[in-house]
Amino acid sequence: MKTRHHLVNLLKNLFSLKFSGKRSVIDRKRVHQEWYAPAKPTDRTTEPTVTWIGQATFLVQIDGINILTDPIFYDLSYIFPRLVPAGITPEQLPRIDVVLISHDHRDHMEKNSMRALLLHKPTILAPLGLGKRLSRWGFDKISEHNWNDKLSFATPSGKKIDFSFLPASHWAGCNLFNINKSKFGSWMIEHDLHAIYFAGDSSYGKHFCEIGQQFESIQTALMPISPIEPRHLVEHAHLDGKQAIQAFLDLNAQRFIPMHWGTFQFGTEQYDEPIILLKKFWHKHGLDGLGKQLSVLKFGAAQRV
Repeated sequence: MKTRHHLVNLLKNLFSLKFSGKRSVIDRKRVHQEWYAPAKPTDRTTEPTVTWIGQATFLVQIDGINILTDPIFYDLSYIFPRLVPAGITPEQLPRIDVVLISHDHRDHMEKNSMRALLLHKPTILAPLGLGKRLSRWGFDKISEHNWNDKLSFATPSGKKIDFSFLPASHWAGCNLFNINKSKFGSWMIEHDLHAIYFAGDSSYGKHFCEIGQQFESIQTALMPISPIEPRHLVEHAHLDGKQAIQAFLDLNAQRFIPMHWGTFQFGTEQYDEPIILLKKFWHKHGLDGLGKQLSVLKFGAAQRV
């Protein structure tokens, strides 16, 4: 299987880099000072608000509903510890109503992080094929989905929030034996005339243009921008800043919020390189002059969208 062969090569490279000393050295004190800005979130809000917790984990608050994406709060392993603490700890979270899962990689659906949410009794919206695992972890409100499935939740104001599970160009599987045994994808959150797109993990593909045509008014796109090096190993599964901007333009979204960078050291790039590359191509395209907005959030920082 092509995906399994690619994964084996990627893992070999990551382990080699980990123990060879070739990866960039992270100044954790500087990174913490520059990028860690935790703040206690409000319990509920009517204003659409996004708070970056780290990696692909966001707290999305809309019309009294609290949504969490791809929960990860802890180290993945000894080999992959967090570089920056979670911007919000599980204990600091407001009551979570809905959890969105894009796919089952450990940096997006980690067991201990998920189980920390059991007391919230959330509804889990997950890709097809993950229900049994989530049930074993203790969840009972689980809804599995294929691409282009859509479902709605009522809000306290009497309106509704729509969730659509959409394509991505990636792969699924938490080990070598269950690769692509479950679905992977992205999510659109719609409320009233407001739409927030959560891209999950993806390489560049035509699905961004197709989603932009399907949803004509996307206010905010939460887009992955790393790992970016070594490019020949990661380009089949991950966007870099240049590709993420092209995907953002394909979506015809208004605000770009980067994610999936700075939390773990998966690539060989310097710590800030994904953000530097992103800003370089943002300015090259003159997107500020086109009315687009780039919101680079610190860990724990909130943005009204």
